[in-house]
Amino acid sequence: MMHRQIVLVATLLALAIGCARPPEPRYEARGAEVRLSLLALGDWGRRPKEGQTPAKQLRVAEALAAEDRRAPADALIFVGDNFYPHGLEASEVEMRLRANLVGPYCHFVALTARGAATLGEACLEPEARRHPLPLWAVLGNHDTSAESIALERERVPLYVSNWKLLGLPVETVELPQGVSLVFYDSTALHRTANAASLPLLTRALAQSRGPWRVLVAHHPLDGREVDVPIQRALAAAGVRAQLLLAGHIHDLRGAAGEAPQPAFQLVSGGGGGSESSHQTLPGELYQLASTGFARVDLVGAGASAHLRLRLFAVSAVDVPRVVAAWTVSESGAVTSETLGSAAE
Repeated sequence: MMHRQIVLVATLLALAIGCARPPEPRYEARGAEVRLSLLALGDWGRRPKEGQTPAKQLRVAEALAAEDRRAPADALIFVGDNFYPHGLEASEVEMRLRANLVGPYCHFVALTARGAATLGEACLEPEARRHPLPLWAVLGNHDTSAESIALERERVPLYVSNWKLLGLPVETVELPQGVSLVFYDSTALHRTANAASLPLLTRALAQSRGPWRVLVAHHPLDGREVDVPIQRALAAAGVRAQLLLAGHIHDLRGAAGEAPQPAFQLVSGGGGGSESSHQTLPGELYQLASTGFARVDLVGAGASAHLRLRLFAVSAVDVPRVVAAWTVSESGAVTSETLGSAAE
């Protein structure tokens, strides 16, 4: 009798736990239908204490590497604020690279001979398990000193060969899968003094090969007055981007947009902290105050092809997992796959 009571209590407890926690969304590992996969995060390079990687950044980096092992990606995109608080400084290049780049993202980095000699001890993952990817970065508003720009563009690749700073102020990377990545320096283009550079953004988008077009910048289009010139430049291109990848807001967001603006904004600003502004983006569908990252997959071909967008939370959940997902068609139609809140 006592045994039956124990079994009954255990069963009821398991059912109660199951009811309290809704099932986590599950997605298949990368298969043949996935033509391209991009990982993205921003606002990650918090200043180390005593040379140690900040714990929040390290947890996100570990989750990022685990996701790549589950379903390998093709590139890792950093959407700005790479080195807080005032960008990279010449006097501390090796310390910052050791703590903020090589150590946490060891799984993804390819070290030069110089990098291996000076920073190699920070990369703890065995070389055979690593998966070096193109590391494409844009500037954030904390990276914009002339010294930091020069160091991120010229000095970092002397240590990490697969690092590349893009979008100074606009630059396009054409991928063989039919994806045009248009990187731009949103901090610079917000400044009235740089208005003459806005036609470069129009031209880059207009001349992009597509048919899939992804904008990469630090700032989302959040309805502020400073965004208006950028929005006009995008509209003047005559072609619409399906996606804007951004950061700046230190949390995870998804927002649908109206033509001629990007069909969707995916905000992945939780690379090192989760200090959410709690303000709402135009067309916002999802917001979660959490560290984490984003994944973008180009899935399928022909009329059924689509971008699959996913947000992964780290600090707001017990185990890093997908908390929201959408698909975007070539025409810009957005479908929600998973929506939730911090309570789900």
